[in-house]
Amino acid sequence: MRDTARKTGLGLMGSVLLMVGLGFLTTAAWIVLEAEYGAATAALVLGCIYTGLALVAFAATGSKKPQARTAQERGHPPSSSPMSLVLTAFLDGLGSGYKARDEFRR
Repeated sequence: MRDTARKTGLGLMGSVLLMVGLGFLTTAAWIVLEAEYGAATAALVLGCIYTGLALVAFAATGSKKPQARTAQERGHPPSSSPMSLVLTAFLDGLGSGYKARDEFRR
């Protein structure tokens, strides 16, 4: 628990410092671009950069989830009995539930 709190605190501090740094970099870029090309061009360039970075971030979060493996891929022998299929499905679901619960508690 203490390790999680430490990691969360450091992550929050890093995020705040990153935002401050991006603010200063944006201001510096604005000053240079505005002096060279004017305010409209500076706003257009910085807006395009931030929009492009946001689109890349959204694309990275939209990655596909891995597909579920079949019983044969998991090493379970194929079975023709309906009851064994029901039991296998129940145990797979139970295992997935325990795994999800354990990941939720972390």
